[in-house]
Amino acid sequence: MKKIILPALFMLLCTATFAQKVEGTWTTTIETENGEYTFFAEYKVSGDAISGKLYSVDGQVKIYDGKIKGNEFEYKFELNYYTIKHVGKLVDGELKIKSISDNGESEFTMTAVKDE
Repeated sequence: MKKIILPALFMLLCTATFAQKVEGTWTTTIETENGEYTFFAEYKVSGDAISGKLYSVDGQVKIYDGKIKGNEFEYKFELNYYTIKHVGKLVDGELKIKSISDNGESEFTMTAVKDE
């Protein structure tokens, strides 16, 4: 019985640790047709759910259907009548994210915003 409980407890602790590292505010600058565009993500983690918002100088959108397991997560949001899905992974202190929509796919990296 101990052989089953200890690995399960270890996995639970690892999942909680990764989730806590994803929680917080992140930023990136991406290249668009109109030039560089900087936006932020504010993530909150509760159990195996991730929620929050994406925002920039142009406004904000709420994320929904968020799931997190270990260092991988995904969520959706609505922008200009399109549903966009982000699939991400915490890698070496950065978030590697793939954005998927009817307009195609793109990838970008987000860095944590440091508290001042």
